[in-house]
Amino acid sequence: MIIDVYVDVVFAVNFVINTVVLVLVNMLGRRGAKWWRIALGGVASALLYVLLLFSPLRGLLNVFTSFVVLMPGVFVAFSFKGWRHFLVSIGLAYVCAFALGGLVLLTTNVLGDHVLSTVGFASVNVTPLNLVVAVAITFVLIRFARRYIANKTLDRKIFCDVCITTVGQGTADFKALIDTGMTLTEPVGQNPVIIAEITAITTAIPEPIANLFAQNGQDDLEAVQMAFETVDWQPRFRLIPFKAIGQQSGVMVGFRPDHITINNKEVHNAIIAICDFKLSNCDEFQGLVNPLLYT
Repeated sequence: MIIDVYVDVVFAVNFVINTVVLVLVNMLGRRGAKWWRIALGGVASALLYVLLLFSPLRGLLNVFTSFVVLMPGVFVAFSFKGWRHFLVSIGLAYVCAFALGGLVLLTTNVLGDHVLSTVGFASVNVTPLNLVVAVAITFVLIRFARRYIANKTLDRKIFCDVCITTVGQGTADFKALIDTGMTLTEPVGQNPVIIAEITAITTAIPEPIANLFAQNGQDDLEAVQMAFETVDWQPRFRLIPFKAIGQQSGVMVGFRPDHITINNKEVHNAIIAICDFKLSNCDEFQGLVNPLLYT
């Protein structure tokens, strides 16, 4: 039997699959990679697979050689930050690839089997519908897994030390409670949020913004925007809608610092939301951390 293999189709499918795997690694490992780096990583792995497929080494392609195929993608997406960082990323990529491959096979059996191409990490027959369903299921499972791990972890660890730094301004340190019930994220990038008392972070924000909160002007969105423009902080500016039990919904003013560490471990793509009231009556903590940042 002769099977027609189209280079563009093989590349496209492998690019999609490898990019999804790298996105999952970025979520699980909290790598904080930019989307364009993840896309370039998907391109790198897809190119390597195509080169191997149309070379004398194509007979060696199997589920185990995918370990090699994923390496350039991981390297490009997350860069090399030490062997431990790299090997953990490779391990996560391999686990995600196996999981996604299994779900593709499952949906193929359930929804039907029409050949589209060979997927990079395993030889499977897949339709666009099967691929979309498998990816959707994978993302849902990962989301629930992260919530579960976060809640289990927080049974043992409740408080943490947060340090935020903004270049040209300063650093602020404060103690925070990891709130298992908080699911607050910034709406545009869906980045997890850390709520911080204004008094705990004044050393890390410009004076015009601190003065705005001191004068109870944070509800005037026009004044808030002007304050951020005055200090050239427009790219950092965020508005974060929220809902609280027993209260009306509202909007919090937030910003993106340059660096955030939680218990001396750097986290990426988190947003600081500023509150103008005490979070703890007895000053046990000055911030609330989304549990996704502590898994």
